[in-house]
Amino acid sequence: MGSLQSSTLSQVFEKMLKGFRRLVLSSVSLSRVSVFGSLLVLGFFSSVSAAREAEDKWEVPQPSLPLQDFRFPTESELISELGLSDRSVYRDSALLVENWVRGRMKKRNKASLTALCASTLDTHETHFPMSAFNLRCVPWWLEQRSFAPKDDGAKRSLRRKRWNRKPVRNLSDWQNLEGVTYRQFVNRFRPRSEKTLLRHARFALNESVGCDSHIGLAGFMNRAEEFLPATRVWSEIQKVYQKYYQCTVNTQLGQEHTHLRMGLTAIFFSELDLAEKALAAAESAPGQNERQRSLFWLGLLRRKETREREIVSHFRNPHWEELRQKFPLSIHTVLASHVQGVDPYNILVGDVEQLVRRRDGLQWNDYNLVALMFDLFVAREAAGALKVWSERIDRNWKETNNDRQLFLALAHAKATNYLGSIKTLTTYLRSSESRVFHVKFLKMLFPTPFQEKILKHSAGLDPLVVYGLIRQESAFNPRARSVANARGLMQLMPATARGLARVRTRDLYDPSKNVRLGSKYLRKLLTRNDHQLERVLAAYNAGQRNLSRWLKRFPGANDLLFADLIPFKETRSYVSLIQRNTYWYGRLWADQKGHYGPELASKMEQSNSRSRTVDSLLKLSWSGGTSQESPLSLLPPVHDLRHFSRKNVSQ
Repeated sequence: MGSLQSSTLSQVFEKMLKGFRRLVLSSVSLSRVSVFGSLLVLGFFSSVSAAREAEDKWEVPQPSLPLQDFRFPTESELISELGLSDRSVYRDSALLVENWVRGRMKKRNKASLTALCASTLDTHETHFPMSAFNLRCVPWWLEQRSFAPKDDGAKRSLRRKRWNRKPVRNLSDWQNLEGVTYRQFVNRFRPRSEKTLLRHARFALNESVGCDSHIGLAGFMNRAEEFLPATRVWSEIQKVYQKYYQCTVNTQLGQEHTHLRMGLTAIFFSELDLAEKALAAAESAPGQNERQRSLFWLGLLRRKETREREIVSHFRNPHWEELRQKFPLSIHTVLASHVQGVDPYNILVGDVEQLVRRRDGLQWNDYNLVALMFDLFVAREAAGALKVWSERIDRNWKETNNDRQLFLALAHAKATNYLGSIKTLTTYLRSSESRVFHVKFLKMLFPTPFQEKILKHSAGLDPLVVYGLIRQESAFNPRARSVANARGLMQLMPATARGLARVRTRDLYDPSKNVRLGSKYLRKLLTRNDHQLERVLAAYNAGQRNLSRWLKRFPGANDLLFADLIPFKETRSYVSLIQRNTYWYGRLWADQKGHYGPELASKMEQSNSRSRTVDSLLKLSWSGGTSQESPLSLLPPVHDLRHFSRKNVSQ
């Protein structure tokens, strides 16, 4: 590695003297700052040796390491990498850095150090002049350059924008929807009866209501779902959708959400041609957030155009091929792969070399300083500073380089900031050109902390499901608290917890108590919902009352179709993500033959909370595709649609 160019000895001495004068002129006496002042004085009289150190060559032993071989350096290795000879000054600087990061430095002491760092480093703009003394200025340097709030000059109004809250009641209201957003219309349009809804269907189809009211057409279909499975309502929804489709198909006005829901509802009602038309529109709509669903169901509908044995080759199904490329971990990809006789694990995991970049470049740029702080706190076992630093980087640092992202993900996980680690790895997964990863990468994506407590307190539940739920609810942060006031690992509401046992609100932050109460609540929901896990997960997220309404709306729906038909975007994502998590925990926790450890296997055998979908997919994985249960049994029968006929729905 090349050397780090720094100031000459005389320049550094002059800057240190300038900083010392500024410190004196700021009326901060050394007697008042006591120990802190002595550290600064010690650093000042060590400036000569510091300057010499700054001119030494910076040699990084291994700037990049394979993911499977990565480890953080020890403190001795870190000091050797930095080329620091004065360890006493280094220790003082490291202590100041920890106190700065944790916010334990008094204001006057922080102001003094800020003034000293500003005067010492004011001529350096591109890189940091590293030395044992300057090490204490790294947090200040990064806060000034990388963490400072960005002001684009735009003044944001704190006043909420007002809009017309008058209910939509008559034809004139439909004719005056210019400037109304989708959410505003849905809030204004609340028909209380099927008769009122059908009257508004006539308004929506009126010739005087043009394409500029397409938002109203989408909002009508949203509200009309509440009156399903009534045949007359479904007929009017189709008519309104035809008008919406004609208005938006060749423009950028169509909403993915509207087309997708129409396509899935059409599958439920056996209208497969309409379903394919709507799903194709959803796939090409702007601003896509649920493309994996459109691709999966479009790929499934291709089966009606080909013989079943021909779909084994995934090259005959471009929708599922794209699904596998863009969403390699999703439950839709897993199911599509098994239908085609392909093991998603074997496609995704391989003996590849993924590099972790500890340092990048020949100088102490901002990324190298960020990584150095992680290394420093890990080496010094400063858990508090490491946690705070991880959260700060997670909030303020946006990394695009894949090799750097791997290091940051490892550092976040080391700080037990699993949410930061998972978010960084997800960004890596989306931007990486490679579609094959080392198994350690997947294990980082699906971490398993709190094993002893979760296995002990999740009696009667499948530990894989509990892990999948906790990963989605809190990302294993026992101090997590949502905007809705849900708390702890399993995100329990205080009122819900008090209905299960005598418990104080602060007890929900205790991992053992939270998992015990959360497991008890899950068992209660399982009993109420006939042990159908997908429904239980929907009730856990959105409440039992909402689930009951949705079941009446789509009676007899296939589990997978019902999960994608859930009206709340948060809840339908929640259910499918926990299915995905459970599957991958099952694959990563077992050996090559599908065997689990004795304790985990015993817990799974005693469980009555296993997902039929995930359980079947795991059995297919271990059997090599020779399982007696076909993956086709998990799908809606798009050939034989008697189960979804209107006759059965009306019954």
